Amino acid sequence: MAVPEINFDALGKRRAFKLGFGALCALEEEFDLPFLQIMQRVFPDLTATELTDPEKLLGDVMNVRMTDLRAVFVAGLGQEATTDEVEAIIDDIGLDEAGMILRRAMTNDLGGGDTDKKPNPPKARRKR
Repeated sequence: MAVPEINFDALGKRRAFKLGFGALCALEEEFDLPFLQIMQRVFPDLTATELTDPEKLLGDVMNVRMTDLRAVFVAGLGQEATTDEVEAIIDDIGLDEAGMILRRAMTNDLGGGDTDKKPNPPKARRKR
C-alpha cells in the first residue's frame, strides 16, 4: 500500500504532508534514533504498542515538544518547505490542526489507517 498524503491548505497554498521512506530516513538522521524511538519521543505518554493505536494517538498536541513537531513537519513536507516556512505554516493552521495532520499521518503510516484494504502479499526475495 502506498503511503498516503495528508493534503491541507496553508499560507494560501495546497500542501501535501507525507511520511514516506525518505521522510523517515531524514527524521532518523535528524534525531539519530530509529523511527519508533522518535515517535516515542514525539508522543512521550504513549507506549510502543499505543503508538500503533489510532485511538491513543488522538491525545493533546500540547504533550508534543514543539521542536519535534517542527522537525516532523519539515520531513513530512520534504523539499517543499524550510524550517522557517514550516513555522509559518504551523502558525497559519494552528497547533491543533498540525497535531491532527501528524496523527493522521502516523495512524496511516503505522498501519492504523484504512483497515478495509487487504495488505499486499510479501514479495518473493531475490536470490543473490
